[in-house]
Amino acid sequence: MRADVSNLPGDKSMRRYLYFLSVVLFLPAGAFAVAGSSAGSLTVTIPEVPQDSAGKQLLYNGKVWRNLYQHIDGTQFLLSDDFLPGSVVMNGRKFNSPGIKLKLDLINDELLLLSDRGATLRLNNQMVEQFTLEYDNKLMQFINLEADSLSELTGYVNVIHNGKTALYVKYKKEIRLRDAPGDKDTFTQSHKIYLMKEGKTFQVNNRKILIRLLDDHKEQVRDFIRTNRIRISRNRPESFAPVLAYYDNLK
Repeated sequence: MRADVSNLPGDKSMRRYLYFLSVVLFLPAGAFAVAGSSAGSLTVTIPEVPQDSAGKQLLYNGKVWRNLYQHIDGTQFLLSDDFLPGSVVMNGRKFNSPGIKLKLDLINDELLLLSDRGATLRLNNQMVEQFTLEYDNKLMQFINLEADSLSELTGYVNVIHNGKTALYVKYKKEIRLRDAPGDKDTFTQSHKIYLMKEGKTFQVNNRKILIRLLDDHKEQVRDFIRTNRIRISRNRPESFAPVLAYYDNLK
């Protein structure tokens, strides 16, 4: 039995989350464990898949990757050209063994996996639900959002805050063509920050826009920022998180 969430309001990403949660809630007892809650959000521990032949068959559901950009200066990947430790959830199953190595291709918005035989695989975007990357003692969490005609936000996004409101960062790389003979084409990276509130997604770039989007508690939010001397910067998306955590706990 599965709960019907097809008529719920909100964008497709919210409906997808509620559908996933409804499926989890109807699993047999012992199939999952609740890890805890924070700012109104529920954290579900997804069962890990053993790294046996059956598990690898699901994990390795992708195509062999070929580097089409060897002539471009720099890297098309987020954070590093090297594979990074991480975990990935595919079709509700979590792969979290020490041997999981991933990297995110920002040109094509694809997640790559290093197989145990040394092959680089492009994971099936339709099956990947979320993943993590560990870099420089920092763990980054990503989710896969479906395309929605009401929002420009789609694909793999970095989750900075997740509560009554949510804050996402969408990273992107493009190719800048050379300016003169002898120069090389280069990769350039950019990002956009999005606030999700009440099922709607808004792009937010600075403190002024953030306060405007939180206008139902505008004065309290402004006082909180001033009292705690919080410097909100587009170049540091994590700087938005304390404000949203405070806002989520207001009544």
